[in-house]
Amino acid sequence: MKDMGNRKHRSGPAVVSYLYAICAATLWGIAGTVAKYLFIRGVTPIVLTQVRQTLSFVVLLAFFLIVRRDLARIRLRDVPYLASLGIAGLAMVQICYYTSVSKIQVAAAILLEYMAPVLILVYAATFMKEKITLAKFGALVLAVTGCSLVAGIYNVDFLKLNLTGVVWGLLSAVFFAFYTLYGQAGLGKYNAMTLFAYASCFGAVLWWVVNPPSSFFAVKYSGSTWLAFLFIAVFGTILPYVLYFKSLECLEASRVSITSTLEPVMAGAVAFLFIGETMDFLQMTGGVLVIAAIILLQQSPTPELAHRPLQDGGPL
Repeated sequence: MKDMGNRKHRSGPAVVSYLYAICAATLWGIAGTVAKYLFIRGVTPIVLTQVRQTLSFVVLLAFFLIVRRDLARIRLRDVPYLASLGIAGLAMVQICYYTSVSKIQVAAAILLEYMAPVLILVYAATFMKEKITLAKFGALVLAVTGCSLVAGIYNVDFLKLNLTGVVWGLLSAVFFAFYTLYGQAGLGKYNAMTLFAYASCFGAVLWWVVNPPSSFFAVKYSGSTWLAFLFIAVFGTILPYVLYFKSLECLEASRVSITSTLEPVMAGAVAFLFIGETMDFLQMTGGVLVIAAIILLQQSPTPELAHRPLQDGGPL
């Protein structure tokens, strides 16, 4: 009876954590449609990422100073860790993904980026002794297959793919896996909002070096464009990333990353409903497979998660 009580107690936080990951993927998917609107209006991917990470830090810092001053505090020795998370994690995954999209078809770039759950599961099983259950493996197969179908991978001519674009796409998966695993390590010491705020700060610094103020402010953006920037910063960046990190507090990184494959499904659904993009039968089937993967994953036992602490600027 006691064991059953413990399982029920653990299942509550686990369900909430799955909901966090699902909400994060949903918000990312919605933000993708808004990003398309900005790209049509001439905003470049670099500028969009620069603005979203800068605004994310500014908005969160203002929130900390007004409401939760304690969340603004970090230790000087953890600055290298936060800088690595922001630059090698948040910033690099976007650089690699957008560069991949510029060289190969979007469907192939999405598929390559969502190889991250595979990398995370392999790493966790090899170095973190995470158990690969049949349910978890099945969910991974369903999620990757479903994500591929939603992206329309069957329309890609693999023999004509640009090798450089493929490499950038694979790198985006590597950095996606990196910020998931590396970010999880910091949750034993910092709140998810603190972690993301300072990671965004260092990521933004990189973007301002790449695209300095003289270049950024040479372009005049309309009020509607700035509203779209703000929407993506709050609802497409701050909320989903904080929810994503919150889900990592209770769930294994492999479970969270598999659940995040819902993003292209939601992006396709929103584009279908609001901007008239079509979804064929195979794409809809892919969406069903991703949802089935999340359900299967949620039904499998969720182990207790122990975070390794930060020490001397990085995770042990």
